Amino acid sequence: MRVLAIVAILGCSPPAVSPDVVQVFAAQDRADAARGVAVPLTGCWSAFAAGFAIGSSKFRLQIDTGSDLIAVAGSACDECRHDGVTTRYAPGPDAKAVAVHHKAVYGYNDEAWWSGDAFVDRVAAGETGTPVGFFAIDHESNLFPDVPCTRSDGVFGMQGSGSTSWFGELVEQRGIPDRFALRTCGLTGTMWLGGDGPHGDPSYVPMDDDYAINVRAVAIGTDAAISLPPNTSSRVDSGAMGMLPAEIYDALADQLDRDDTFRAMFGTTAGWSYGDCGTTALTREQLDERLPRLTVRLDGVELELTATESYFVPMPPEAYCFALRKGDRFEIGGLPMRGYVTIFDRANKRMGFVGPTGCND
Repeated sequence: MRVLAIVAILGCSPPAVSPDVVQVFAAQDRADAARGVAVPLTGCWSAFAAGFAIGSSKFRLQIDTGSDLIAVAGSACDECRHDGVTTRYAPGPDAKAVAVHHKAVYGYNDEAWWSGDAFVDRVAAGETGTPVGFFAIDHESNLFPDVPCTRSDGVFGMQGSGSTSWFGELVEQRGIPDRFALRTCGLTGTMWLGGDGPHGDPSYVPMDDDYAINVRAVAIGTDAAISLPPNTSSRVDSGAMGMLPAEIYDALADQLDRDDTFRAMFGTTAGWSYGDCGTTALTREQLDERLPRLTVRLDGVELELTATESYFVPMPPEAYCFALRKGDRFEIGGLPMRGYVTIFDRANKRMGFVGPTGCND
């Protein structure tokens, strides 16, 4: 989810955490270390979650490359309970409550927000963990949408460094490679910590500290590429579907409307709005064989994504939902990782792409 604002963080950052962390790569050979620690994901649309243990309790937290904090439903959060969250954090004997003035109010540009108190506790994905600062949510709004394919108990931000960045703490305390990779596949996916995944040689583009890259042009099918305004830059955000300025949206819609197969199967884009869903007797593979692909041109790298990886995204049990959204700016969202292993090489400030990769790879 793209961060709208940190409305208020009162007081200082939580104190530095203990260096007593798990030795992540102790039992791995060099090849395994290059791939990284694989963490399975489940979800759909722009909501993919992984399992984490915080203290002695287990949670499913949405992986978010568009933000930098961990926030989990707390035991005092009535809104969380009303939104169907059944697992809520209560500090155990090893947790450290940060001073009472450490309270955050955090908002996103989809109008979701939360407030909560700071704690330090051990956070782990499988055997990979470290103590880290995070926030137990006491109030929230629109943070837990009713999505049929997944549930989450909070948000797991993958940006940042320091005592509130879980991945940053793993890198700093244990020296694991400062990189991770993501690939989502309709209803499943994988995150690799400290590596690139087992897929091959990446093609790289420059990336800033917010995981933003330059985007030059887009196109559907074999039509001419539609150039974006100069210096268009967008954060690759696993918690967002993306957005197109009106003139770019209209041009892409026109390209799609001119495709005979799309028009015969679905009519014109005028009959579809962002989030509208429909069904078809075709399998996902058959749909992708018949419909045109979406191309995204970066700095020296061109990404080609199938229809169901880009503008018609699967939604269980058997629907496909229209994922082109008209707005006031360009946002690439989590689009690249729906067709490519997307590598966030933080140490070298570059983003890598391997693929296109099939979801059974």
